[in-house]
Amino acid sequence: SEQKLEEYQLNAGYDYFPLVVGKYLTYQIDSTIYDPSASGTNKISTRIFAKEIVTDTFRDNLSQLNYKIERFERRADTLPWAIKDVWVAALTNQQAIRTEENIKFIKIIFPTKKGNSWDGNAFIDPNLSVQIAEESVQMFKNWNYRTLTVDQPATINGKLYPKVMTIEQANNENLIELRQSSEKYARGVGLVSRSMRILDTQKINQGSTAWALKAERGFEIEQILIDNN
Repeated sequence: SEQKLEEYQLNAGYDYFPLVVGKYLTYQIDSTIYDPSASGTNKISTRIFAKEIVTDTFRDNLSQLNYKIERFERRADTLPWAIKDVWVAALTNQQAIRTEENIKFIKIIFPTKKGNSWDGNAFIDPNLSVQIAEESVQMFKNWNYRTLTVDQPATINGKLYPKVMTIEQANNENLIELRQSSEKYARGVGLVSRSMRILDTQKINQGSTAWALKAERGFEIEQILIDNN
């Protein structure tokens, strides 16, 4: 029955990744890029705002229903939105899939439960090099997705979300590489925050110096939800 289906979907956690045409999410994204130069590492910090709007659906060649997400950006809330990308998301029985700039992630597996682990980058070559400020960084090395918490309250940008799931995508460090990435999703809302630190260094003789001091290339991002419908 329809009620049973709704109950199942709720228990499975599909509402952590709601896809409805007309839905929008607006984020503040603070990033720092580490760029090596002859005189040392330049740290370039920027703040942008991004708005994601689900605008349309289409069926792919496997008849999977996909949702088109138009992504707009601006540097300040006084400026007009400018379209930046079109991304795609889909919900299968077991997976929430999202393609960002032609990179396809398995963001969530269902049913959602604490301790779930999976290869969220199954569609991505782990040695893929990404250009960050003219430097090549293998940002997807040693990722391993796991669900840390489900249905826990969390406050993001001063707003309390009663049921939030935290997914760690990477938490790996050696002398020359740091790969940390995590996302939080709220029921009925979707992604409410994202944190990434993808840093490389060759300064291995500096012992346990903080990454903020020894990083030579890569980036850090903090993304928080500031508005949605």
